[in-house]
Amino acid sequence: MTGTARCPGCGFELALGGGLAGMTIECPKCGAVFEVPGEPPAVEPAAAPVPSTRPARPDDASPETPEAWDLPDAPTADPRAPMRDEKQTQFHIAVAIAVVTLVAAVSLLLAWRWKTRTPGPAPGPPMTAVNEDVEAGGVRCRVTHADWRETLSGTVRQRVLDVQLRVVNLGESPVAMPLVMLGDRWGRSLAADFGTPVFTASDGHTVTELKPGETVEGHVVFQPRLGEYCLIVTTDGQTARIRLETRTSPTP
Repeated sequence: MTGTARCPGCGFELALGGGLAGMTIECPKCGAVFEVPGEPPAVEPAAAPVPSTRPARPDDASPETPEAWDLPDAPTADPRAPMRDEKQTQFHIAVAIAVVTLVAAVSLLLAWRWKTRTPGPAPGPPMTAVNEDVEAGGVRCRVTHADWRETLSGTVRQRVLDVQLRVVNLGESPVAMPLVMLGDRWGRSLAADFGTPVFTASDGHTVTELKPGETVEGHVVFQPRLGEYCLIVTTDGQTARIRLETRTSPTP
């Protein structure tokens, strides 16, 4: 707030700024020193200090020691933290239960498959290869060739397994022509499916008996599907098996 004051020496009127009442000033004109009339401004009391919310230090702590310094307030705990921890725990428990259930289900399935599996056929009797002699009941047999070929039955083409044989009577008396049957790769007879074919000699006649020391060459024909087979030769209750090494897929 501004005001005026008159010099008592020369009467010069001075314009004064606020806050000079009661103070001694010098007249700029005549140099007289005089006191500005009025009451000096009241001094506002200092604001009371705000009490600190920090925990008090020990009484023996001095301002020069670090214990007396103001430290930041401790962080406030998140009230949602326990809820998050509980949800995470429940999630982990659910995942563990799911994994254990899956492992148990797979184990039960494997155990059931093992229990209900179809066992493969037992190893069959020993077999002779093509172009090797076998003997059964005084008769020697050898498969000289075996392969698939196509025949024409009327207007229908058929694939047959043609097995060529050489049969020798080793005895001194006539014997019946050996019984020839088709077997699977393990030596099991397939006579119920394909019967017992007739042995046909190379000159086309059917052979039913062998004279002493006689050697006959001919063939038998079967009509199975493509696969691996053997030939079963039986004479006087004695049996021999010959593995037929043939193609298992049609000719391209």
